[in-house]
Amino acid sequence: MTQRFLIAGLRVDMELTYERTARQGVPYRLENDTKPADITLSLNDTVMERARQTYNHLSDDDLEYLLLGFLFYDYLLDFDGMMLHASAVAAGQYAYLFSADSGVGKSTMTGHWLEYLGDKAFIINDDKPAIRRINGVYYVFGTPFSGKHDISRPVGVQLGGICFIERAAQNWIRPAEAKEILPMVWRNTASRRGKERIEKRLDFLDALLTEAPLYRMGCINDISAAEMSFNAMKKTVPVYLDEIIDLVKQQIKDGGSVKFRTRGSSMMPLLVSDRDSVILAKPLHLKRGDVILFEKPQGGYVLHRIRCVDGQTLITRGDANNQDDAPISADCVIGVATAFERNGKTFSCHHPLYSAYRLFHRTFVERFARALYHRLKPRKKKEL
Repeated sequence: MTQRFLIAGLRVDMELTYERTARQGVPYRLENDTKPADITLSLNDTVMERARQTYNHLSDDDLEYLLLGFLFYDYLLDFDGMMLHASAVAAGQYAYLFSADSGVGKSTMTGHWLEYLGDKAFIINDDKPAIRRINGVYYVFGTPFSGKHDISRPVGVQLGGICFIERAAQNWIRPAEAKEILPMVWRNTASRRGKERIEKRLDFLDALLTEAPLYRMGCINDISAAEMSFNAMKKTVPVYLDEIIDLVKQQIKDGGSVKFRTRGSSMMPLLVSDRDSVILAKPLHLKRGDVILFEKPQGGYVLHRIRCVDGQTLITRGDANNQDDAPISADCVIGVATAFERNGKTFSCHHPLYSAYRLFHRTFVERFARALYHRLKPRKKKEL
């Protein structure tokens, strides 16, 4: 009986005789689809008989499952993809692969990730995840061919890193180079023999190991190793303020606080672009010196300091700027800074260092900037 599945973004038709592959493939079933198959898999009697003689300890059900899996991963090379013998865990918007020789504990490691991260993580495939490059981006996919524990999900998640683990007396992790990882990857993947298949596998590995983050880790394989490896490997997704401004407004309106990393140079030296963060809360009594996030009348959002309050009208300026912004209404203010974060340390707006910065900036920096501006400003020639 032929059944259709959607695996790693590909339409796969499989001719099935036994139950295991059909059972593990239920989450991947593709019903009422009439488009041409990308891959068609079937096993003839000769192949099955040869497999029975070689693996006489396995049932026909298991043989069919293993052989179809091998064929699928071999055909995957034709679609810019490959199988890696690993346990793949998703955390946030990225997938992380842990590979190792049998018995080292790759599944145990991803299990500790689940223990450490809770519902923020899940297993994509516990044994043989598929990796594909689509439009220049590498994705990790679950497949029905997921080992004895049958842990997989029919999803594709962007690759965040590949880590090869070994047992050690204490936990350590470091970035790895492609040349040291290649032998480990090679013995943990497979394809049919022949020059053409080997060349395809090498071409894919050459690109993958050049572009993907690679790690080696020694561990005692407990939750502390999960914490260490997650913090070393985790990738962050860049999010810009314009994309989440509605959430920011609602959070502050409800009495909460919001922290985000700043961009731009207008608040230097207080805030360095893409490094420092600001924590905002609901604006109550706005005053000179407050750093505020506001919406400009013509659109866009700015984090600048109040220089003057005149009723409901505010004059603002960036600490690094030498000219005031256009006046705004107090109604344009979204939040006021209560603290700043730099290099992992948080400084309240009541912190003595911040108070000293404000005094120094107001007393010396503003005067110097103003004098420098007027000195360098082009002067009009006097008419004779």
